[in-house]
Amino acid sequence: MTVFDVASSMLRHASKDSLNTLKLQKLVFYSFGWYGHLTGHKLFNEQFFAMPKGPIVSPLLTAHANRSMVSADYLEDYTQRPLAVQDPYAEAVVEAVWHSYGKFSKWDLIDMTHCEEPWVSAWATRPAHAKRNELTSESVVEHFQRKTSAIYEIPAGPVEVPVLSFLPDRRVSSMSLAALRDMENCDMQVPVSHAASARELRRKFLTIA
Repeated sequence: MTVFDVASSMLRHASKDSLNTLKLQKLVFYSFGWYGHLTGHKLFNEQFFAMPKGPIVSPLLTAHANRSMVSADYLEDYTQRPLAVQDPYAEAVVEAVWHSYGKFSKWDLIDMTHCEEPWVSAWATRPAHAKRNELTSESVVEHFQRKTSAIYEIPAGPVEVPVLSFLPDRRVSSMSLAALRDMENCDMQVPVSHAASARELRRKFLTIA
């Protein structure tokens, strides 16, 4: 999965054919963050940067350079492939972010991301006169794993985003089904208690997936 798959999915949830590029970038950031909150893993591997108007994903920025609006069709033309989030769990996170953050303006979303510690830290420690600084994916995942609410003190006033009520249940295991089956079938090589744990994990994994 790439940032383009996530951006395309977000655009298809929007009621319009296109979104402002700054708004799209912030919605992608929140999809990445809340997916990390639920799973402890990255949603995609592309690089974030802290810039004056919040976190930006570099390859997506390159794709929509000099454009104020972008559509799913444009991104597919740019990447020359069909774009979609294939994992239903990740797609549920993207949809939850759209339903909870999608109603806000690009300026509100920029102000919200300015409240998130990874951006604050990266922007504050940028080299002198630099217009951007690396924002590590690991710092974003770790930050969102600690979050228990989405309350923001922005210039327009305090905002509470009800994202937690839209998100799917926390994913309890990121192990593949094949790995869980291998653990379950290795009673002679590992303690019986471990095999039992594997069976329980696979049961929970299948219930969530």
